[in-house]
Amino acid sequence: VSISEDGTFIAIAKGEGHDCNGDCGPSKIYLFNKESNATVWEYTPTDGGTFFNSIAMSSDGQYITASASDGKIYLFHRDSNIPIWIYDSEEEVSQAVISNDGKYIASFKDGYVFTLATENKTLLWEYNIGISIEHIEISANGKYVIVTTQHTVYLFENNLDDENIGEGASNTEDESLLPSISLISSIAAIGIIALRRRY
Repeated sequence: VSISEDGTFIAIAKGEGHDCNGDCGPSKIYLFNKESNATVWEYTPTDGGTFFNSIAMSSDGQYITASASDGKIYLFHRDSNIPIWIYDSEEEVSQAVISNDGKYIASFKDGYVFTLATENKTLLWEYNIGISIEHIEISANGKYVIVTTQHTVYLFENNLDDENIGEGASNTEDESLLPSISLISSIAAIGIIALRRRY
């Protein structure tokens, strides 16, 4: 579930479900407005074997992204249940998150972390951590991406060049386009979170 910053819009992804003996019904995405419990719209993937793993919404509620078990990432505008685009990562995507302004999506698959430009579904960069990733977050402005593994926190600084977005200039072979990376031990990360909560 995800909610807009002002609480007006709520997006819900219904996944495969648990403990339903294989009879959970189709996976769906629902959009609600706080003024009513009636759906604004809903979306059911055409592939019956697709199950949504996560959902996220930009802070203004304009854009919604969802990740799926078949490796696809979906981008919606709140005004329509027809996807703006569908990106195929070719491997299961456990989570996808979106920046506050809706310009960037960050996600991961089987040890790889990557970011997309929502304007035209461009892959900006990807990086192979080489081990299982558990969680991902993106900063409000899309400049920073953080992922966690079992023992390590990875902080990526996006090398975003707005002039090149959409021109195919970003790829994993050009080292100048890869993000800068910082490693933070889990203990240090916990300490930072604690300080932020305290002060």
